[in-house]
Amino acid sequence: MADKINKFKPNNNKLALVILAIFCSILLWVYVTNQEGEVDEVTYSSVKVVIEGEDAMRDSKGLIVTDVNTTNVRVTVSGAPRVLARLTAADITAVIDLSSISRTGNYSLAPKITYSSGFNSSDLTVKASAPSSVNFYVDKLSTRTIDVKGINNGSTAEGFSAEPLEFNPGTVKIFGPESVINKVDHAWIEVSREDVDTSLNFASTFVLRDKENNIIYDDSITLERDTVDVTLPVIAIKEVDLVIATVAGAGASEENIVKKIEPSAKVTLSGDAEVLEGVNSILLDTIDLSKVDGTFTQTYTIVIPNDTEIIGNMREVTVTMDVIGLETKRVSIPLENLSFINLTEGYEAEIMDTSLNNVTLRGVADALEDVGAQHVRAVADLTEYGTATGIFSVPVKVYVDGTTAVGAIGEYKLYISITKAG
Repeated sequence: MADKINKFKPNNNKLALVILAIFCSILLWVYVTNQEGEVDEVTYSSVKVVIEGEDAMRDSKGLIVTDVNTTNVRVTVSGAPRVLARLTAADITAVIDLSSISRTGNYSLAPKITYSSGFNSSDLTVKASAPSSVNFYVDKLSTRTIDVKGINNGSTAEGFSAEPLEFNPGTVKIFGPESVINKVDHAWIEVSREDVDTSLNFASTFVLRDKENNIIYDDSITLERDTVDVTLPVIAIKEVDLVIATVAGAGASEENIVKKIEPSAKVTLSGDAEVLEGVNSILLDTIDLSKVDGTFTQTYTIVIPNDTEIIGNMREVTVTMDVIGLETKRVSIPLENLSFINLTEGYEAEIMDTSLNNVTLRGVADALEDVGAQHVRAVADLTEYGTATGIFSVPVKVYVDGTTAVGAIGEYKLYISITKAG
């Protein structure tokens, strides 16, 4: 048995060597095919163009790139199939190097094709690039300060009004190519809030516009800030009455008065809602009817509450007042019905007049007919004269005894002599 085994052993070794040789040949063929085999070409569209060195050029030279004619190129690359099988357009970059540029002007540079990590540039060959050059302009970097403007296209609730928009800050800085930012005139904001009944404060973005209000879109412009604070002041509006108050006198009361306020007996106010809530009228004056004889006419300046304003141009009104339904007659008050009060102690006084003549009484006809001179008296108050001596013209108050339906119109005086007693 051992002899049989030994007889076939050399043949078995020979078969193993043949199999090993075949396997090594296959490995060598695969290796050579991958390394030395046919080379393929692939065209990649939309390869991104990257401008390299923009920040350094802007910071050190004050220059900025504008008007780049393309943002991507088409690149044809050759290489081993196994490499190209993994390569995509996202792995390729067309780089424009700005390090050699030091002045403004038009430039045309061929892009340098680079690959992402994982790819060796020695395994790939650029066969073509279209376009072969990237054109751009290098401009001077400038700064401008522009005004913030805007418009309110919204609406307010009934009884409220919106004031002009306010912006903080009122200006913003923009940075970019001189030729581009010189076209910008202002930053523009539009507000479109509806049925607003209180002041609003909020942050808002803005757009850039030229002098003709055309919107400017340009990625080369850099903004100092993206938003500004906007205030939309909203105020309350209220129509209130203009009022003339009267104090009954000389037989006349409110029922005997015809009043006219021109150009209007109402005025429209604007202001804080809380302030206007308690304002329903504005008092122009209080008139003592005992001093109104015939037609009363007076012009008044409208005095409004603090923190309010008048809407419109009306700042003054003219008040006309007529007494109706009453009659008048004149009487003379005899000396015995003339007197004084409040004489300072230690002083003496003497009425110089023998009567007070031409006192006009007013009242309804029946009551006026029953009043005679004996019912009328005049009293002078000497309180304000203190220790003064001499002859004084002292105002008097006229009383009609026995009725309130008749009274004296106008103002009257008596001459009174004041001396120190003894």
